[in-house]
Amino acid sequence: MQIILRMTTRCNFKCTMCSASDLSRGTDLSIENIIAILQKYNKQPNNICFEGGDPLCVKPQLYYDLFERIDNDPSITINEYNFTTNLWDFYKHPNKWVDIFKRPDVRVCTSFQYGNQRMITNNKVFDEKTFIEIFEKFENKVDKKVPFITVIDEDNCHSVIQTVKLAQRLDTMCKINPLFMAGRSKSFYRWDHMLKHYCDIFEAGLEQYESNCVDIIRMILGKPMDINCPWVRNCGDKFVVATPDGWLSSCSIENSTLYNNFYPIKFYDRNNLSNITLDKSRTLISSNCLTCDYFNWCNSCRVKIGETKSLFNLHNEQNNFCNNINTCVKRLTNFVKHRHENNPNSPV
Repeated sequence: MQIILRMTTRCNFKCTMCSASDLSRGTDLSIENIIAILQKYNKQPNNICFEGGDPLCVKPQLYYDLFERIDNDPSITINEYNFTTNLWDFYKHPNKWVDIFKRPDVRVCTSFQYGNQRMITNNKVFDEKTFIEIFEKFENKVDKKVPFITVIDEDNCHSVIQTVKLAQRLDTMCKINPLFMAGRSKSFYRWDHMLKHYCDIFEAGLEQYESNCVDIIRMILGKPMDINCPWVRNCGDKFVVATPDGWLSSCSIENSTLYNNFYPIKFYDRNNLSNITLDKSRTLISSNCLTCDYFNWCNSCRVKIGETKSLFNLHNEQNNFCNNINTCVKRLTNFVKHRHENNPNSPV
């Protein structure tokens, strides 16, 4: 199980498309609440993902104290710690974080995208030059290459190949995700259009540098996949997400949406967990999906099911969506079978 801890609602960036909500209030998760969550959801193996806000807005000592508590608690087993962060505080004060990031059980993922959505301040864009400076400082100080996440929307969708080529140039991995309608975002990026971009990545021969494409290869070849959105249908058994104000959810994106619209679910109430897999309206997009060979491609992520159904209701786009999915899956299947099925150098 992956336990996602939104360590703080604070963030030192001003991104316009952020999926986190209410970033200005300045509340943090306490160690006691974290330990209570870990003791409750003690399915093994467990991974922790520290998110935010930005998890580096919390003092490093909290993480040292948390690692010590976990190491001394026989009821908790954590295999890996993951930080998802813009790395800005590391960039400014690397010595605060080097020892934590050098731990063999710690992985770090950062974020970058072309366009004007990822902002350092209200007027300063987080550009490629600054990102590469941070990437190189991390590699020099920590001796690890950091992968990065990119969010795609209508404004920057033209930059997908450019983004993957940046990952290739840096010899790292990127993960290109469509925009979700959560947090500060008021729109979403269509999943059928996102699949077209994955086709373009394969066509350019760059799939080994993009993690969703690697999962596509695994799925087509019938190989096991790591816990990974957007192809995990049983979210309630795979994810737990917690916020500083006591919200619990089975989905990080849905967690942001719940934050704005629903009642709080407190840590101490062990019977309450917002489980998106129990939302019957998000079981599938259409009854026609039940007989479709490509069911898992567009009926796995419950958030995307909800977004797609709203698209159909607004624009009557169902046939167009389904045709696009069918075309993309056929293209992707052909790419994988011709290039990877018997290729010993396959990224999987």
